[in-house]
Amino acid sequence: PCSNHSVCNNTQECKNYTCTCSSGYTGRHCDTLIPKPCDSSPCSNGSVCNNTQDGKNYTCTCSPGYTGRHCDTVGPKPCDSSPCSNGSVCNKTQDGKNYTCTCSPGYTGRHCDTGMLFSCVSSPCSNGSVCNNTQDGKNYTCTCSPGYTGRHCDTVIPKPCDSSPCSNGSVCNNTQDGKNYTCTCSYGYTGRHCNTLKKLSCEDIVCQYGGTCITMNDGIGCVCAFGFTGSRCETRN
Repeated sequence: PCSNHSVCNNTQECKNYTCTCSSGYTGRHCDTLIPKPCDSSPCSNGSVCNNTQDGKNYTCTCSPGYTGRHCDTVGPKPCDSSPCSNGSVCNKTQDGKNYTCTCSPGYTGRHCDTGMLFSCVSSPCSNGSVCNNTQDGKNYTCTCSPGYTGRHCDTVIPKPCDSSPCSNGSVCNNTQDGKNYTCTCSYGYTGRHCNTLKKLSCEDIVCQYGGTCITMNDGIGCVCAFGFTGSRCETRN
C-alpha cells in the first residue's frame, strides 16, 4: 500500500500498517509530493534557485548585477567606482562582474594611470625645446630652440662663423638669426670675405714722426724723417 519506494511496517494491530516515506514524499501512503523550497520561485530577476540537500531550504545564484537573499537588490556595477583615470572610459564586461578601461591618449595601464613612454610626459625634448604630442597620443615631435636640431633637439647647429670664412685676421659676426654672417675686415682689406687688398691712398694712412706719404707704382708708402724707419715711420733708429 505504500507508494514511491516507501517502507511498509505491519503494526501489532491486526490488518494495519504504517508507511515510512521516501525523501520528498508524505501522506498515509507516501503518495503526496512534499513541495520543494524552489517550487515557489523565490529567486528574482532570472536568478537560479538551488534546493539544499535536505530539501528544506534553498539558495539563489544571482544574475549579473543583482545581489541579496532573493537576488532582488541591484548590486554595485564595476564602473560605479570610476576606476579608470585621466578621463578614460570604463567598460563593463559582458558578465557584468568586471571592467576594462579605454585609455585617453597618452595613458596606459589597467586603470590608465601610467603615462605612455612615447608621450611628452617623459620630457624627451632637450635644450628648452617644446614637446608636442601627436593626435593619437602615441608619439611626439620636438619644436627645437634656436641653434638646435635633431629628433630630441640635442644636436647643436653649426654657426656660420664656425668655418672661419673671413680672411686676413678679419672678424666674423654671426647674424641674429644664426643663419648667416658678415665680416669686419682688417685694415687694408675689403670684400665679402676680406680677401681683396684694398687700394689705398695717402688719405688712408698716417706717416708718423714727420714722415711723408707718397704714391708709388705699387701703391703708397712713407718717406721717413731722419732717424726713423718702418712702413709708417713708427720705429726710431
